[in-house]
Amino acid sequence: MDFVHKSGGHENGWRKEDHDLFVKLRSKHKDIKIAAENLHDVLPDVSIQDVYEHEEWYEKYLDLNKKKKEAITRWKKSKNKQSTSKNHAESRYARKLKLEPENKQSIQEKLMKWKETKQIQYELTRKIQMEKLIERREQDEMRRKRNEEIKQIVNEWKITKAALEEDKIRQEKKIEEIERKKRAMEANRLIRQYQSQDDMYIARARKIRERDNSKPTIRSKSSQLVPRDPDRLLKPTIQWMNRVHDESHSLISFPACTVSLNNLPKLKIPEWRRKKE
Repeated sequence: MDFVHKSGGHENGWRKEDHDLFVKLRSKHKDIKIAAENLHDVLPDVSIQDVYEHEEWYEKYLDLNKKKKEAITRWKKSKNKQSTSKNHAESRYARKLKLEPENKQSIQEKLMKWKETKQIQYELTRKIQMEKLIERREQDEMRRKRNEEIKQIVNEWKITKAALEEDKIRQEKKIEEIERKKRAMEANRLIRQYQSQDDMYIARARKIRERDNSKPTIRSKSSQLVPRDPDRLLKPTIQWMNRVHDESHSLISFPACTVSLNNLPKLKIPEWRRKKE
Protein backbone atom coordinates (compact mmCIF):
# COMPACT_ATOMS: atom_id res chain seq x y z
CA MET A 1 0.00 0.00 0.00
CA ASP A 2 2.87 2.37 0.81
CA PHE A 3 4.49 1.58 -2.55
CA VAL A 4 1.25 2.30 -4.44
CA HIS A 5 0.63 5.45 -2.41
CA LYS A 6 4.14 6.77 -3.05
CA SER A 7 3.89 5.88 -6.75
CA GLY A 8 0.67 7.84 -7.19
CA GLY A 9 -1.70 4.93 -7.62
CA HIS A 10 -1.84 1.63 -9.43
CA GLU A 11 -0.80 3.32 -12.69
CA ASN A 12 2.29 5.13 -11.32
CA GLY A 13 0.67 8.51 -11.94
CA TRP A 14 -0.15 7.71 -15.57
CA ARG A 15 -3.59 8.01 -17.04
CA LYS A 16 -5.50 4.75 -16.98
CA GLU A 17 -5.79 4.72 -20.79
CA ASP A 18 -2.04 5.26 -21.22
CA HIS A 19 -1.22 2.59 -18.65
CA ASP A 20 -3.60 0.10 -20.29
CA LEU A 21 -1.98 0.82 -23.66
CA PHE A 22 1.45 0.27 -22.08
CA VAL A 23 0.36 -3.09 -20.66
CA LYS A 24 -1.11 -4.09 -24.03
CA LEU A 25 2.05 -3.22 -25.96
CA ARG A 26 4.19 -4.84 -23.26
CA SER A 27 2.31 -8.11 -23.61
CA LYS A 28 2.40 -7.86 -27.42
CA HIS A 29 6.13 -7.11 -27.73
CA LYS A 30 8.52 -9.07 -25.56
CA ASP A 31 11.28 -6.54 -26.22
CA ILE A 32 10.68 -3.45 -24.10
CA LYS A 33 12.62 -1.31 -26.59
CA ILE A 34 10.13 -2.04 -29.39
CA ALA A 35 7.20 -1.51 -27.03
CA ALA A 36 8.67 1.82 -25.87
CA GLU A 37 9.15 3.04 -29.46
CA ASN A 38 5.59 2.07 -30.43
CA LEU A 39 4.16 3.73 -27.32
CA HIS A 40 6.18 6.89 -28.02
CA ASP A 41 4.82 6.96 -31.58
CA VAL A 42 1.25 6.75 -30.27
CA LEU A 43 1.85 9.11 -27.29
CA PRO A 44 4.48 11.70 -28.29
CA ASP A 45 4.29 13.37 -24.86
CA VAL A 46 5.62 10.16 -23.27
CA SER A 47 9.35 9.79 -23.89
CA ILE A 48 11.15 6.46 -24.30
CA GLN A 49 13.00 7.05 -21.02
CA ASP A 50 9.64 7.48 -19.25
CA VAL A 51 8.54 4.13 -20.68
CA TYR A 52 11.72 2.46 -19.38
CA GLU A 53 11.15 3.92 -15.91
CA HIS A 54 7.50 2.85 -16.00
CA GLU A 55 8.59 -0.66 -17.01
CA GLU A 56 10.95 -0.82 -14.02
CA TRP A 57 8.15 0.36 -11.73
CA TYR A 58 5.66 -2.09 -13.25
CA GLU A 59 7.99 -5.06 -12.71
CA LYS A 60 8.35 -4.09 -9.06
CA TYR A 61 4.59 -3.58 -8.83
CA LEU A 62 3.91 -7.06 -10.25
CA ASP A 63 6.42 -8.60 -7.86
CA LEU A 64 4.83 -6.89 -4.86
CA ASN A 65 1.36 -7.80 -6.08
CA LYS A 66 2.42 -11.42 -6.38
CA LYS A 67 3.83 -11.36 -2.86
CA LYS A 68 0.62 -9.73 -1.66
CA LYS A 69 -1.50 -12.50 -3.18
CA GLU A 70 0.74 -15.12 -1.63
CA ALA A 71 0.45 -13.40 1.75
CA ILE A 72 -3.35 -13.25 1.42
CA THR A 73 -3.42 -16.95 0.56
CA ARG A 74 -1.30 -17.77 3.59
CA TRP A 75 -3.49 -15.52 5.75
CA LYS A 76 -6.64 -17.26 4.55
CA LYS A 77 -5.15 -20.64 5.29
CA SER A 78 -4.09 -19.53 8.76
CA LYS A 79 -7.51 -17.96 9.32
CA ASN A 80 -9.23 -21.19 8.37
CA LYS A 81 -6.99 -23.02 10.78
CA GLN A 82 -7.74 -20.46 13.49
CA SER A 83 -11.49 -20.69 12.87
CA THR A 84 -11.28 -24.46 13.03
CA SER A 85 -9.28 -24.35 16.23
CA LYS A 86 -11.66 -21.69 17.56
CA ASN A 87 -14.66 -23.88 16.86
CA HIS A 88 -12.93 -26.72 18.62
CA ALA A 89 -12.16 -24.43 21.55
CA GLU A 90 -15.76 -23.26 21.72
CA SER A 91 -17.04 -26.80 21.61
CA ARG A 92 -14.59 -27.77 24.34
CA TYR A 93 -15.65 -24.70 26.34
CA ALA A 94 -19.30 -25.63 25.91
CA ARG A 95 -18.63 -29.18 26.96
CA LYS A 96 -16.71 -27.87 29.93
CA LEU A 97 -19.62 -25.68 30.91
CA LYS A 98 -21.89 -28.65 30.72
CA LEU A 99 -19.57 -30.71 32.84
CA GLU A 100 -19.04 -28.02 35.49
CA PRO A 101 -21.60 -28.12 38.28
CA GLU A 102 -22.55 -24.47 38.06
CA ASN A 103 -25.90 -22.87 38.03
CA LYS A 104 -27.64 -21.48 35.01
CA GLN A 105 -27.02 -17.84 35.95
CA SER A 106 -23.24 -18.17 35.98
CA ILE A 107 -23.37 -19.85 32.59
CA GLN A 108 -25.44 -16.98 31.22
CA GLU A 109 -22.98 -14.43 32.62
CA LYS A 110 -20.05 -16.18 31.00
CA LEU A 111 -21.87 -16.38 27.69
CA MET A 112 -22.69 -12.68 27.87
CA LYS A 113 -19.06 -11.82 28.57
CA TRP A 114 -17.95 -13.99 25.69
CA LYS A 115 -20.48 -12.33 23.38
CA GLU A 116 -19.37 -8.88 24.51
CA THR A 117 -15.77 -9.82 23.83
CA LYS A 118 -16.71 -11.08 20.37
CA GLN A 119 -18.71 -7.90 19.73
CA ILE A 120 -15.77 -5.73 20.75
CA GLN A 121 -13.47 -7.70 18.46
CA TYR A 122 -15.97 -7.41 15.61
CA GLU A 123 -16.35 -3.66 16.12
CA LEU A 124 -12.59 -3.24 16.28
CA THR A 125 -12.16 -5.23 13.08
CA ARG A 126 -14.95 -3.26 11.45
CA LYS A 127 -13.35 0.00 12.52
CA ILE A 128 -10.00 -1.04 11.06
CA GLN A 129 -11.68 -2.03 7.80
CA MET A 130 -13.55 1.27 7.63
CA GLU A 131 -10.33 3.19 8.26
CA LYS A 132 -8.64 1.26 5.47
CA LEU A 133 -11.60 1.89 3.19
CA ILE A 134 -11.54 5.62 3.95
CA GLU A 135 -7.80 5.71 3.43
CA ARG A 136 -8.15 3.90 0.10
CA ARG A 137 -10.87 6.30 -1.01
CA GLU A 138 -8.72 9.26 -0.02
CA GLN A 139 -5.82 7.81 -1.98
CA ASP A 140 -8.06 7.23 -4.99
CA GLU A 141 -9.28 10.82 -4.75
CA MET A 142 -5.72 12.11 -4.46
CA ARG A 143 -4.69 10.00 -7.44
CA ARG A 144 -7.66 11.23 -9.45
CA LYS A 145 -6.81 14.85 -8.64
CA ARG A 146 -3.17 14.26 -9.50
CA ASN A 147 -4.11 12.67 -12.81
CA GLU A 148 -6.40 15.59 -13.58
CA GLU A 149 -3.60 18.03 -12.76
CA ILE A 150 -1.18 16.11 -14.97
CA LYS A 151 -3.77 15.98 -17.73
CA GLN A 152 -4.33 19.73 -17.42
CA ILE A 153 -0.57 20.35 -17.50
CA VAL A 154 -0.23 18.17 -20.60
CA ASN A 155 -3.13 19.96 -22.31
CA GLU A 156 -1.61 23.34 -21.46
CA TRP A 157 1.73 22.12 -22.78
CA LYS A 158 0.07 20.96 -25.99
CA ILE A 159 -1.67 24.31 -26.40
CA THR A 160 1.58 26.17 -25.72
CA LYS A 161 3.44 23.93 -28.16
CA ALA A 162 0.80 24.48 -30.84
CA ALA A 163 0.97 28.25 -30.26
CA LEU A 164 4.77 28.18 -30.50
CA GLU A 165 4.61 26.16 -33.70
CA GLU A 166 2.08 28.58 -35.19
CA ASP A 167 4.26 31.51 -34.16
CA LYS A 168 7.27 29.79 -35.70
CA ILE A 169 5.36 29.20 -38.94
CA ARG A 170 4.29 32.86 -39.01
CA GLN A 171 7.86 33.99 -38.43
CA GLU A 172 9.11 31.71 -41.20
CA LYS A 173 6.45 33.02 -43.58
CA LYS A 174 7.35 36.59 -42.62
CA ILE A 175 11.05 35.95 -43.22
CA GLU A 176 10.24 34.23 -46.52
CA GLU A 177 8.10 37.20 -47.58
CA ILE A 178 10.92 39.61 -46.71
CA GLU A 179 13.40 37.50 -48.68
CA ARG A 180 11.00 37.36 -51.63
CA LYS A 181 10.64 41.14 -51.59
CA LYS A 182 14.41 41.53 -51.42
CA ARG A 183 14.85 39.21 -54.39
CA ALA A 184 12.16 41.11 -56.32
CA MET A 185 13.84 44.45 -55.54
CA GLU A 186 17.21 43.08 -56.60
CA ALA A 187 15.70 41.70 -59.80
CA ASN A 188 14.06 45.06 -60.57
CA ARG A 189 17.34 46.85 -59.90
CA LEU A 190 19.21 44.52 -62.24
CA ILE A 191 16.52 44.91 -64.90
CA ARG A 192 16.78 48.70 -64.69
CA GLN A 193 20.57 48.46 -64.80
CA TYR A 194 20.49 46.21 -67.86
CA GLN A 195 17.92 48.45 -69.54
CA SER A 196 20.13 51.48 -68.84
CA GLN A 197 23.13 49.66 -70.30
CA ASP A 198 21.07 48.69 -73.35
CA ASP A 199 19.92 52.29 -73.80
CA MET A 200 23.51 53.51 -73.52
CA TYR A 201 24.66 50.91 -76.06
CA ILE A 202 21.85 51.82 -78.47
CA ALA A 203 22.58 55.53 -78.10
CA ARG A 204 26.29 54.95 -78.71
CA ALA A 205 25.53 52.81 -81.76
CA ARG A 206 23.20 55.49 -83.11
CA LYS A 207 25.87 58.16 -82.67
CA ILE A 208 28.42 56.03 -84.49
CA ARG A 209 25.98 55.31 -87.31
CA GLU A 210 24.98 58.98 -87.59
CA ARG A 211 28.63 59.98 -87.63
CA ASP A 212 29.39 57.43 -90.35
CA ASN A 213 26.37 58.56 -92.37
CA SER A 214 27.39 62.19 -92.12
CA LYS A 215 30.78 61.50 -93.79
CA PRO A 216 30.79 61.60 -97.65
CA THR A 217 31.52 58.27 -99.33
CA ILE A 218 34.71 58.33 -101.40
CA ARG A 219 35.08 55.61 -104.00
CA SER A 220 38.59 54.30 -104.40
CA LYS A 221 40.06 54.31 -107.88
CA SER A 222 42.30 51.55 -109.21
CA SER A 223 45.87 52.53 -110.03
CA GLN A 224 46.23 49.81 -112.73
CA LEU A 225 45.66 50.75 -116.35
CA VAL A 226 44.48 47.75 -118.37
CA PRO A 227 43.62 48.03 -122.06
CA ARG A 228 40.17 46.91 -123.04
CA ASP A 229 40.09 43.60 -124.97
CA PRO A 230 36.65 42.03 -125.56
CA ASP A 231 38.17 38.81 -126.96
CA ARG A 232 40.17 38.14 -123.81
CA LEU A 233 37.26 36.15 -122.33
CA LEU A 234 37.67 33.37 -124.93
CA LYS A 235 41.46 33.18 -124.77
CA PRO A 236 43.35 30.75 -122.48
CA THR A 237 44.96 32.24 -119.44
CA ILE A 238 48.68 32.37 -118.83
CA GLN A 239 48.32 29.93 -115.95
CA TRP A 240 46.58 27.41 -118.18
CA MET A 241 49.24 27.67 -120.85
CA ASN A 242 51.98 27.12 -118.25
CA ARG A 243 50.21 24.02 -116.95
CA VAL A 244 49.81 22.49 -120.40
CA HIS A 245 53.46 23.17 -121.13
CA ASP A 246 54.56 21.45 -117.90
CA GLU A 247 52.48 18.32 -118.61
CA SER A 248 53.82 17.93 -122.15
CA HIS A 249 57.37 18.35 -120.89
CA SER A 250 56.93 15.66 -118.25
CA LEU A 251 55.60 13.16 -120.82
CA ILE A 252 58.61 13.71 -123.02
CA SER A 253 61.17 13.48 -120.24
CA PHE A 254 59.75 10.35 -118.62
CA PRO A 255 58.47 7.88 -121.24
CA ALA A 256 56.44 4.91 -120.01
CA CYS A 257 58.28 1.56 -120.16
CA THR A 258 56.46 -1.59 -121.34
CA VAL A 259 57.07 -5.07 -119.86
CA SER A 260 56.32 -8.39 -121.66
CA LEU A 261 54.07 -10.95 -120.02
CA ASN A 262 56.82 -13.53 -120.17
CA ASN A 263 59.11 -11.30 -118.20
CA LEU A 264 56.66 -10.78 -115.35
CA PRO A 265 58.01 -12.03 -112.00
CA LYS A 266 56.56 -15.30 -110.77
CA LEU A 267 56.38 -17.10 -107.45
CA LYS A 268 59.05 -19.65 -106.61
CA ILE A 269 58.03 -23.30 -107.00
CA PRO A 270 58.52 -25.27 -103.75
CA GLU A 271 60.77 -28.35 -103.62
CA TRP A 272 58.00 -30.87 -102.95
CA ARG A 273 56.14 -29.74 -106.04
CA ARG A 274 59.21 -29.95 -108.22
CA LYS A 275 59.68 -33.58 -107.21
CA LYS A 276 56.11 -34.41 -108.19
CA GLU A 277 56.55 -32.75 -111.57
